[in-house]
Amino acid sequence: MNSRAFTLKSHYYKKSLFSCSLINVAKCRLFCFAVTANHPPQRPWIPLTRPNRTRPTCIFTVMCYNVLCDKYATRQMYGYCPSWALDWEYRKKGILDEIRHYAADIISLQEVETDQFYNFFLPELKHDGYDGIFSPKSRAKTMAENDRKYVDGCAIFYRTAKFSLIKEHLVEFNQLAMANAEGSDNMLNRVMPKDNIGLAALLRTKEAAWDNELSTLYRNNLETPERVKDNARVVRENKKKVENAVFMTAEASARFAHALGE
Repeated sequence: MNSRAFTLKSHYYKKSLFSCSLINVAKCRLFCFAVTANHPPQRPWIPLTRPNRTRPTCIFTVMCYNVLCDKYATRQMYGYCPSWALDWEYRKKGILDEIRHYAADIISLQEVETDQFYNFFLPELKHDGYDGIFSPKSRAKTMAENDRKYVDGCAIFYRTAKFSLIKEHLVEFNQLAMANAEGSDNMLNRVMPKDNIGLAALLRTKEAAWDNELSTLYRNNLETPERVKDNARVVRENKKKVENAVFMTAEASARFAHALGE
């Protein structure tokens, strides 16, 4: 399978529109002026590979975005930003507009509150042909139900016309640290106070994900000896990449390989 993926640079531009007023007390006259900022520049797509037009080609786009959890969007942290621009009710529309503008096939979001996922992102993106998975940070397990909805986590959305979900896999880094620290106090001290997670999705491509020009060629040549040999090579290469991933322990790699059915 010759795949082509794109990732989208996710830079934060916190320029905002704001207005200021100046009152001349003596004359009771009000002067207002507005300072406007240009819209941020278009975010460039990064092509990860070039398709081989002689082979079946699956082309898809991936967007990675940190939405900035509501409880982290404070004036103490972002003192240069007016309060109304930090308010979630204001920000969520701009975030959703940004996501819809780029219309990626796979969308990965960070710092999504549990309540925001189930009551905002998931229903909104389902209207656009997506489905999604979500996992909150590890501390949610120890909290009351009413408090859990404010815990942030990771979400993955995928276009259902192109993909179906086979398996999801949660990585809890503090649990992996305890299992693999091997007496390293530095690792435990760095990881244990936090409850960071990783979320992975194993997706199967549907016919709509394949290049229309080559879909017939793909169906006719799926089981040829050349295709079988080439698929085996791709599986070996992907397995090696998983094993060499710096953020995965041997245990996590084994689980992920198992999810791939190897």
